[in-house]
Amino acid sequence: EDVGLLSQVFSNLLMQRLLVCTKTPIAMAERAVGLLQVLVRDGMGSPSLRHFFALCETEVAQAPEPSEDREDAKLSVASAAAKGVQAPVARIPTRKALLSTAAPALVDYVRNLFTRYLQEEEARQRGGSASPALHQAQEVRLALNHLIRLEADEAVVALAAPNAEKAQMACQLAGKKGLVMALLPQLS
Repeated sequence: EDVGLLSQVFSNLLMQRLLVCTKTPIAMAERAVGLLQVLVRDGMGSPSLRHFFALCETEVAQAPEPSEDREDAKLSVASAAAKGVQAPVARIPTRKALLSTAAPALVDYVRNLFTRYLQEEEARQRGGSASPALHQAQEVRLALNHLIRLEADEAVVALAAPNAEKAQMACQLAGKKGLVMALLPQLS
């Protein structure tokens, strides 16, 4: 539980303070995205996974700068995390440079999450193991909920699409839902 809270505070700090700062050098922002990727990969993923989706959303869908009128804007990063408040992500100045890391990492993580979940579910049905962990089922549910709402721009889809020409065309035809197409195992 403490590790999850620390992960949430850390990922909120990266997204709400470091990446939105106009003075953050691109190299530092790339390292921050790399840290988010490590948090997601090492199983401390829910807040970091939400932030990866936020990075890959179209900038139009992202929230404006926080206003003093909003209650959650008055909270510090740590207190917002402790209260479970998911503040909207402000505009990230280095977003275009970060997409080359974030978009493929998001697709790889979600594809691997679905694969692991399906393998464990198949093993459970054959009687080989206990049911999949509740945490993993929640991660799958979270990823699916984000995928339903995700609208990625052409830059994100182009970066996340597999290298095969037909796969890239399928992702482009899907438009703002092209990131979902990139997850299909037939295209990888």
